[in-house]
Amino acid sequence: MKYLTRNEATAYLRANGLNCGDGLLSNLAIAGQGPQFRYWGRRPIYTEEDVSLWLEARLGARIKKTSGNRARLARQAMEAAFASEPPLGPPTRKTRHKRPAPQPPPKRVSTPTRTSRRHRWRHKQPNSDFTPPPPT
Repeated sequence: MKYLTRNEATAYLRANGLNCGDGLLSNLAIAGQGPQFRYWGRRPIYTEEDVSLWLEARLGARIKKTSGNRARLARQAMEAAFASEPPLGPPTRKTRHKRPAPQPPPKRVSTPTRTSRRHRWRHKQPNSDFTPPPPT
């Protein structure tokens, strides 16, 4: 029995007619849809037998002619895709979410502000003996 790494298993699939990318087997392993594998330490390893059985299971039935089969094949694919999920009902108005209308910005309320000590003299009434310096 020969064991294959993920890259070797991908090369095996390519050699047997499945055009796939390098990350296909890792993505399928995460989803639980790929061929069976074992771990050797941290590395996943596959057998040629498991990979070829998985490839055969993915292939559809043999077809003699294509006319008339397209609709049947499409219907079978749709039934297989939705077999595990219940069909959805028609959309209702309750399922549509409306965006709330934009609110106007809040009105500003003028409040008295404090001034620093350095600039207080500008706001006080000048004494009779004090005159502010001329502006420059």
